[in-house]
Amino acid sequence: MNSFGPVIGIDRGASFTDFGVVHNNTLSETRSLKGRDWESIADVYRQLMKNHKAAQSVFTGSRAGMPDRLAKAVQIIPEIDAIGFGGATLAARDDCIVASIGTGAAIVLVGKVAANRYIRNIVNLVAKLYQTTYIFPENPGYATVYGAALQFRHHRTQVAT
Repeated sequence: MNSFGPVIGIDRGASFTDFGVVHNNTLSETRSLKGRDWESIADVYRQLMKNHKAAQSVFTGSRAGMPDRLAKAVQIIPEIDAIGFGGATLAARDDCIVASIGTGAAIVLVGKVAANRYIRNIVNLVAKLYQTTYIFPENPGYATVYGAALQFRHHRTQVAT
């Protein structure tokens, strides 16, 4: 296994901004900041950089209003990729579905089971209990093939341009 220097991760969510330091594939330090103002984020980021002398920093979540200095210092990682890879790795599974249930997050349920009306009723009761929203898109059993085709087309478009 390769040994890399520390990487600082920042996730600016709807209510909190989370920070994690990953060193040798281990989450070695975590911090959570209530709020999402850029000045507070920059303060915590500077502290972590000073303490860990990280060579790389990554950012996921809302970039609205991100200061140029921070934008130049971080590598942007799509949130969907970060959630999936991080959740599966923390669970030590490669055969799982990861759902991020955060403040204001809507959960999209796909797969053949999501089309079952009894399952939908139970899930909707859970949604009421936890005050969240579950979305059952049309044709939920075909999300994987649809996503694969869209990813293929997206990557072909990127290569062509």
